[in-house]
Amino acid sequence: MPIITKERWNEAQKAEREFHNDESLESAIDHYQNSYNQYFDYLNIDKIKPINSESKLILEVGCADIPSLTFCDGYEGIIIEPMPSPFLEKLISNFPILLIKDTVENAEIPFVDEAWIFNVMQHIIDPELFISKIKHSANTIRFFEPINTDYNVCHPQSYTLEFFKDHFGDCVKHYPHNDKAVNFHEWECAYGVWNKS
Repeated sequence: MPIITKERWNEAQKAEREFHNDESLESAIDHYQNSYNQYFDYLNIDKIKPINSESKLILEVGCADIPSLTFCDGYEGIIIEPMPSPFLEKLISNFPILLIKDTVENAEIPFVDEAWIFNVMQHIIDPELFISKIKHSANTIRFFEPINTDYNVCHPQSYTLEFFKDHFGDCVKHYPHNDKAVNFHEWECAYGVWNKS
């Protein structure tokens, strides 16, 4: 997959941000709670860890305004979001979440139990470096990403199902077009749970 320039990435981020400015925090939380519940179901994520279990450290990448971790209990979190909004910073102030204001490609990423990547890879600079760094840092990667998309001003990257199979192996599953989806992907996606061997 091609590496894009920082200038092209900045252009895409600015265009994408325009889609996240028209909701109140409360309406955004309501919308995303429904969306994230569907990610959790597909990727076998327990939203609430048992009280006696050891807390996991979760890395969430590119959550925009509303992180999935804010709908979970019993986790400690790290969020990598290079362009955090006031919504995001206000929201995570009430949670055990560290914010890294950088791209994955530039950031020093600590070792984590899991990394969660939901609908972010169309927006990144260097797909190969992105995946390599996440694999190095996480024991488990849970991902759900659109495939076979068009390139546009907001989305400078596009992927195939084969791309994900090449990088994550047999765990990759296909989510087909779903015109009836509510607060979730209508477009086809690749998803799965990768574990470091």
